[in-house]
Amino acid sequence: LQTTERQLDLLETEIRASRPEFGNLTAPNTLSTKELQTQIDPDTVLLQYALGDPVSYLFVITSDSVHGHQIPGGEEIEALARRAHDALRGRATSREAIADRDSQLRRLSEQVLDPAAEHLESKKRLIVVPDGALNYVPFVALSVADDNGEPRPLLLTHEIVSAPSISAMAVHREVMAMRNSTDHGIAVFADPVYTSTDPRLAELEHQNATASGGDIAQAENLRPNSQLQRLPATAREAAIIASLVPDQQLFEAIGFDANRNAVLDSDMDGYRIIHLATHGLIDARYPALSSLAMSFYNSAGEPVDGLIRLHDIYNLNLNADLVVLSACDTALGQEVRGEGLIGLTRGFQYAGSRSVVASLWQVPDRATAELMRHFYDALLGQGLSVGAALQQAQQAIAAQQRWRDPYYWAAFVVQGEWR
Repeated sequence: LQTTERQLDLLETEIRASRPEFGNLTAPNTLSTKELQTQIDPDTVLLQYALGDPVSYLFVITSDSVHGHQIPGGEEIEALARRAHDALRGRATSREAIADRDSQLRRLSEQVLDPAAEHLESKKRLIVVPDGALNYVPFVALSVADDNGEPRPLLLTHEIVSAPSISAMAVHREVMAMRNSTDHGIAVFADPVYTSTDPRLAELEHQNATASGGDIAQAENLRPNSQLQRLPATAREAAIIASLVPDQQLFEAIGFDANRNAVLDSDMDGYRIIHLATHGLIDARYPALSSLAMSFYNSAGEPVDGLIRLHDIYNLNLNADLVVLSACDTALGQEVRGEGLIGLTRGFQYAGSRSVVASLWQVPDRATAELMRHFYDALLGQGLSVGAALQQAQQAIAAQQRWRDPYYWAAFVVQGEWR
């Protein structure tokens, strides 16, 4: 394994030399303060974190000001961030659990947000460049103390976007500016067939009698996780999106059609938005092994490779304003100091998407479908930006009694371009 890792390092060095855009995105040159400020519009404030020991730093940057704040050491911040993530990724079902979760979120907010409180009041958009375990925290679930010391949820006050670094964002903007815009609508992939017990496969086998027991065993071997569960509400997501888009501007692949070939072999550069409603399989140590799980059976009931791996994503040729990964844990990846998480989101940005919406934990199927309904209504119906549309959708879900717990609405984050 160590030998293979060394070979991989050498290969990546060769790629950076032959493909400068890859190197610029994954290891960009650092911008000066003035250059950085040119990337920030007047309604936006940037929070950039640098964790270290014995102290860490928070830089609060606007288009015309820079402020630095000393915050606790990285070990303390990382511990708080991981506890907050653990508290959020499961629904709190008792008063004690709710109180503990709120306490964890408030303690983290006090350390990483309250020092910047006075700089946030006049801004509507918050760009977060996290570090370390802060990458695992949805800032929309945090709060800032008001003048009376009471927590004021960011959900109510700011649209929030994450970025791996502003240097990488600037390079990405340059690359995307050279591409022609497209007006072609949306490509939607949803509700794949994962397992041999899926009723759709049983019905197909009954009709055609094409898949033998050996075929099923072969498909089981192709899947890295035999416990992948069907996501039936994702078909509803697809129907909601389809209702908002003219037929001639919609490509839809549902069930057996939501397969690897449909994504890799389609003319994907013709779509402005790409929506993938499926499971994400994340390898945090080796992000190159991360993948999206599509259908493991074709329309004839035959087993097929259903994984879209990270290298497949890097090789896509997109020209998209947005990729939505309505799946599980898709925002996670390998933690790299100073450069965020190298995972599926970075792959889609490199492939040509200006921004990506992804999740930080396994998201309930039905709540996600409802959140996506509000999101696309705001994005397509009202013409809001991606960050503002997600904020409005999360507010709508949080306002419903059955889904008010942040477990249901806080997982999704916007990464990349906020304009």
